[in-house]
Amino acid sequence: MNKRQFGIATLFSLILLTMVFIPLAHQQDGGLYEPWIDTNDDGIIDVHDLQALGSAYGTSGTPINKTALLLELQSRLEALETRVPKKSNISISATAFIPQDNLETYSVTNYLIGAGFFYAAIQFPHEVNITKMTAYITDSVTIGYLTVTLTGMNLTNWVSLGNMAIVQTEWSGAVGKAALSTTSIANARVDNDNCAYTIRLYLSSQNDNLNLYGVVIEYEYLA
Repeated sequence: MNKRQFGIATLFSLILLTMVFIPLAHQQDGGLYEPWIDTNDDGIIDVHDLQALGSAYGTSGTPINKTALLLELQSRLEALETRVPKKSNISISATAFIPQDNLETYSVTNYLIGAGFFYAAIQFPHEVNITKMTAYITDSVTIGYLTVTLTGMNLTNWVSLGNMAIVQTEWSGAVGKAALSTTSIANARVDNDNCAYTIRLYLSSQNDNLNLYGVVIEYEYLA
């Protein structure tokens, strides 16, 4: 900074400092509080702000487009407020199930026929929220039933997540081909860091008219 610039800066600073000591009544007549001038954001435009302004006198650089900055901030806030969860699902076919015991009499084509417990591992995306489970089945027997259960296990403490979702038919009721659904989900938020998930199927007897075609589990997530 040469002597001429230094002199101008000094004069400008003196003028600004002089303005600080104008009586309060005159300050009130000067206008409304302007937050963009309040450089230290203390809610008061005083000598500290004027000193910072005087020190910066004569410098140059890229200015901030304050209007664009405010509009961008407003746009981001509105986007956060209007985020709608996205929906997706996972399908588990009959062929994914394996028997609990070594059964020689069960069969799987487009559907599973057998008696006893069958299990299928399931891998959800991390931290989605499970919203619905639907089992596609046939139960045309007068005596017998089936149960489809979503279960989980916390692998870090070996604590079961219990029956997260369950659908079943009645022992003495024949519903025929049906889609059994439930939106009652326990421990609905998926935690792949600590937990593993399984679909458990129970068929009370081996009968062509008592079978499972597959299971669809729906979930939501924020993109």
